[in-house]
Amino acid sequence: MRWIGGLKVGDGWALYHGAAGDNNPHAHYAAQLVCAETNGTAAAMIEDTHTIGQIIYIPSNVHHQLESSTAKLNILYAEPFLLTAPRSGKSETSEREHAMALFEALCNDHADNISANASATTVEIADARIKSAIDIIESQLDGAIRLAEIAKANRLSGSRFAELFRAETRLPLRQFVLWRRLRRAVLAISAGANATGAAHAAGFSDAAHFSRTVRAMFGVSPTDILSGIAITSDSR
Repeated sequence: MRWIGGLKVGDGWALYHGAAGDNNPHAHYAAQLVCAETNGTAAAMIEDTHTIGQIIYIPSNVHHQLESSTAKLNILYAEPFLLTAPRSGKSETSEREHAMALFEALCNDHADNISANASATTVEIADARIKSAIDIIESQLDGAIRLAEIAKANRLSGSRFAELFRAETRLPLRQFVLWRRLRRAVLAISAGANATGAAHAAGFSDAAHFSRTVRAMFGVSPTDILSGIAITSDSR
């Protein structure tokens, strides 16, 4: 079954509306909130647990497989630092609640700027050095990105920078860069690029590397995305 719907991509989040197509077990950096329309249900295998409900929350980096369905679903993908759970003792419940708040804000679209919509739904990177590092990463996604150079730019040793980066983003630098390359490729597709052009625009070594990354993180191929999903960028 094909994925057919629309995907809007923002800064740290993406919102999909449409039918859920076939997918293989996968895991990705973004936390995922799956919301079925009124009186509907969604189903997924999360780790080894089969879950059914109108709302399903899947934490960051958890292996899962969403069941295909012709019913319309709304699916929010949110980078974890957008969810304002306490920095220590994070709980799935609190992050789920904040994911719901962000989802409702995006669906209602009642503010000029989502990041200013409500301080309770979004959060900035706490460490200015890591925020600076992410800005550097974004500016260099079409080329090589080296931990040592980014650490030096922020006056940190490589080991200290790696420790701080993982604590703040919950990913090692290499995996975070791969995730952001994928986001850049999706934005390139929204601008009209094919899979090969998107791969090059995002700094993937080749289209095959891009395809493997998409399959690992979303359980589908780039062709599945290009054939049935209309992608737009939120420029707020």
